[in-house]
Amino acid sequence: MSKDKCYYCGVALTTHIPDGKTHFQHVENYAVRDHVYPRALGGTTFKENIVYCCTRCNSKKSSVHPLEFYEKNNFSHWSEEHLNDFMFRVKGFILYESGVSLEAIRLLLNSHRPKSW
Repeated sequence: MSKDKCYYCGVALTTHIPDGKTHFQHVENYAVRDHVYPRALGGTTFKENIVYCCTRCNSKKSSVHPLEFYEKNNFSHWSEEHLNDFMFRVKGFILYESGVSLEAIRLLLNSHRPKSW
């Protein structure tokens, strides 16, 4: 997972707040941690559910289900590897919703992890 580019839109991220701005939320490409599967929908804070994205995408995604967010946005710039990474993360959380233990999901995710991790 890169802290250099937004996981969703690919914009270069920054952790610098320019003069004249009072808060990181006023900087569109500020790096923030995002829960791919939102906490409001039962997502966890374990590392497989965390990505870095820009404040713009974080605000736009909000607590929308990740598949709904994907369907409503144009992510045609995603490579096949990136799409596989996203779908891999989502599948893990669908298992979690179904009652599969976090330990079992972590074993599955770690044994079949995409190269990007």
